Amino acid sequence: MTSAEIMRRKQAVNEWRDQYGNWCPLCGKRGVRLTADHVFPVALGGREDGELRVICQTCNSGAGYEIARRMRERLRDASASR
Repeated sequence: MTSAEIMRRKQAVNEWRDQYGNWCPLCGKRGVRLTADHVFPVALGGREDGELRVICQTCNSGAGYEIARRMRERLRDASASR
């Protein structure tokens, strides 16, 4: 991740906190560690400079698990269609 991307993510989190406070819009928990995450994951074809959303670290980890599951399904489907 480039330093510009790191700064872009920090800015997204700071703007979220300034506007809404320190809570996660997915799970609703307050006082959590927030992270910026791609709306459309890069691993699934999204752009590196794509739109970001702010969610907590726990929800972000869950999203990562979901992405891995979808990628496994794509690989399985591709293998089955050969």
